[in-house]
Amino acid sequence: MTKYVSLDVETTGLNLPALVYKGKRREQASNLDEPKVDEVIQLAIIDHTEEVLFYDSFKPSKRASWKAAEAINSISPESVAHKQSFSRRLEEIQSIVNRADILIAFNADFDLQFLHAEGVCLRQKPYICAMEMFAQASSARKRKGGRAEFKSLAACASFFGLSAEGAHNALVDARTTLSCYKKMTHDERFSAQQKIWNCHTLEAPQMQGRHKTFSCHRITPDNSGKGSWCVHNKGFK
Repeated sequence: MTKYVSLDVETTGLNLPALVYKGKRREQASNLDEPKVDEVIQLAIIDHTEEVLFYDSFKPSKRASWKAAEAINSISPESVAHKQSFSRRLEEIQSIVNRADILIAFNADFDLQFLHAEGVCLRQKPYICAMEMFAQASSARKRKGGRAEFKSLAACASFFGLSAEGAHNALVDARTTLSCYKKMTHDERFSAQQKIWNCHTLEAPQMQGRHKTFSCHRITPDNSGKGSWCVHNKGFK
């Protein structure tokens, strides 16, 4: 039996420390002083009942401004100037992650790699990428070169008739992700595509998986947030 949580991060941009992809921790990444390295500035984690386990913003330590990201997530330097740094909240966040059996996120590789870069220890934590689950089975998807095209969270919500109003706020997106995930688990087109990846390596299969092996698990969840494990191992070479 297992419990799952839905999470979402907002960041100052899209640039991760390069060494994160080699399994290094944030403090080991020597390029953190480069202005192009981005940070988490908002995080939300909710459980299967939508109870808020964590929701707050952070003052970044390496970026003074992030105009492109601000235009999307509406998080300004002034709005987080009085906030604590991510590192000051790390112990609290780590405790929540440790108690969760499975993490769910939309474009999970993005969120989890940023959390990893901020120092969150994932320790082979299983996770589900709702974006991949939707892309692989959506009848509305388009094919490019024989591969599924990944769509936005707003597009996924629209497909199921859900509202995505207030998108790019971490709490709103975590709730929308959870709602979409629940819809997919009750639709055979999507539930058949559900995979649980293991965080023993953080490179995304669709990005770096040609030379990596991932553990792939299946789970049949219900509205209680629990489900039965049926484990399979699948290699991506």
